[in-house]
Formats: sequence, structure tokens, C-alpha cells
Amino acid sequence: MSFGGALAREATIALNAVAKASVLCSYIQKRLDEESVQTKSDLSPVTIADYASQALISSIILSHLSDHPIVGEESGKKLLKNPGLTEKVLGFTRELIPELTAAASEEEAKQKLADVIEQASWKSSASDLPRRWWTLDPIDGTLGFLRKGQYAVALALMEDNQPIMGLLGCPELPESFDVEGGNKGSVLIAVKGQGAYSFELENIKEGNFEAIDIDALHGKKLQVNSSTDLSQIRLVESFERHDTEGVVDIVRRRLNIAQEPLRIDSQCKYSTVARGDSSLYLRVSSLTYKEKIWDHAGGHIIVEESGGLVTDALGRPLDYSRGHALTENFGILCASPALHEIVLNEIKALDPVAFLTQQQLQKAQAQATL
Repeated sequence: MSFGGALAREATIALNAVAKASVLCSYIQKRLDEESVQTKSDLSPVTIADYASQALISSIILSHLSDHPIVGEESGKKLLKNPGLTEKVLGFTRELIPELTAAASEEEAKQKLADVIEQASWKSSASDLPRRWWTLDPIDGTLGFLRKGQYAVALALMEDNQPIMGLLGCPELPESFDVEGGNKGSVLIAVKGQGAYSFELENIKEGNFEAIDIDALHGKKLQVNSSTDLSQIRLVESFERHDTEGVVDIVRRRLNIAQEPLRIDSQCKYSTVARGDSSLYLRVSSLTYKEKIWDHAGGHIIVEESGGLVTDALGRPLDYSRGHALTENFGILCASPALHEIVLNEIKALDPVAFLTQQQLQKAQAQATL
């Protein structure tokens, strides 16, 4: 059975690219050292794998689908400002993607590498984007990548500023979080109206297929857990807690969700909801933090094509039309439609914005008395 419908060509090219990038990231992960990590202006880490992954995906996507620009996380210009890191990225690129910098001198190769990364780093305003465009996080969950935990290569095709295709390459995702052992590594893909599927990375890692044949590639159709039995609900949340004020914990207690949360990095959280490993993904950060579009677009459509519902924590649709960030949204709520309604009602009863505002006020008053 073929997959993708009217977007079959785009889906095939994207799945090839994400599969190859997932293998590349896994290879680099096993060979990282401390000098392979850079700290960005927002204090988040970026590694040679982030840059190499973006270069690979950019080169594949734009060579076949040049009409669709890419809004990616990393910048080739910023890479060149760190000569040591540039050398390391170039070394892995020449080893793993030799065609990218072939027949070029050392300096020409560095510039060519930076240029292909920068091509996937759209800097114009959102209003300048065409109807269709890609958004890319070459490694979502870099901290997970560094600790040898969960991370994802995340790619989404947008149309009219909403995801119509999403892919998550998850090299460390186990077959089950409840059973030790078993194979690791999956790539998940969804196309609007076509459902969502998971492929074992081992079956597609070469990335040379000319069409997505679900049966030939042993794809598994994804379906969220539709249960609303709160005693059996498993929440998935970030490995490092962002909910510093305790909103998620309060909601859990009010709903009597007893199971310990599954704590992992990256959009692999969306993967666990889409596969039914977990039933609920609730994310509440500070009032000032705004989620990045590339951190959610791919997982968003994968969950929705698996039968789930994704909104912000206040039940509003995610608005990808405002640039690099979801500036009009607050947090994330992801679950089956029935569970989503139950959790949203509890969130509204709590009124997290008012709760967090009061928390901030109390902290400021406490600081003033010191």
C-alpha cells in the first residue's frame, strides 16, 4: 500500500532525508566530546550533529523541492564564528556526506557547508513565506542527545501556516518503555488525511526508496490511547521539568492520575502519545516563554493523524503564522479528544495564567522583603 496521496513525492523525499539524518546523528552521538558542543545565546546547547543534520536535510529537500523554503533552527553564519566547531562539522560531513563538499578546498568547503545550513535558516518575516514551507529542528532535544537519551530529527511541511506533513526521526526510541531490551530507532510520518505510521529505522536507514510502500517497509499504523480511565493514564513530560510552578502536578492531583510520569526529552513525547505509550502530554512553562514552531509542528500532525488532539494548554489552536515562535499560545495540551476535554476543563478551573501571575507576585514580594 502506497502512502502520501497527493503529497507522495514530498513524503518520500522527506522520509529519505529524515532517515539518513537519524543515522548520521546516531553515528555522531557515539563519537562526541566536550569540544563538539557550543552554547547559543539563549544558553541552549548545539552540537556538530545539529549542524550536520541540518546540512544533510537542507541539501536533500532543496535539491528536489526548491520551491519550498525551510525555516530551520541552526545558522551557518553562526557556525563559521566558531572555527573549531566548524572544523569538526566539516570532518564528519566529509566522512558521512562527501558529496556535499566534494572538489572544494578547505575554505571553500567550510563556506559551502555554512551556505547549505544557512539555506535552511529562513530569516524573513512570516508574511514573506509562500503558501508551503518546511520547518526543521535538526536535533530536537539536544540535552537528551548529549545524555544518550531521547532526541528527534523533526521536520514538518506547512501549508497556510498549518502542518500538513510531519516526520520525527527518533534513533533511541524503544519498541516499548515497559519492556527492557528490544529494538531501538523509529521514524514516524503523518500526512494530513492519510494517517500516521511508524517505521523501524533499521528498515529504512539507507534512505534510497523511491516510494513509501507501507507493507514493503513494514510500517505500523499509529493510534492514540482513547481510554479516559484516569487511574490508568500515563502522562509524558520533559526530562528536565519546565513546570517550575507546579501547574502540571496540581492538575495531576486534581484528576487523581496516580501513575508516575514518563519523562523524556524532545518531540519523542508526541511519539509516545501517537503510539499509545502515554495518553497525555501537558506542558506548562513560564508566562514569558514562547514555544518554537519547529519544536511542535512535526509532532502536532503525527498525533492528530493518530486520532489525537493538540492545542495549547488553554485549548486554543496552535498559531504557526507569527514567525519562529508560537507567540499567541501558552503551553501544550495533547491527548485523545475525550481525555483532552477532561484535562482542559480541569486546567480552566485552575486558571493557570492567574495562578502563575499570583506566584510571580508572591515571589516579587518575598524578594522585596529580603
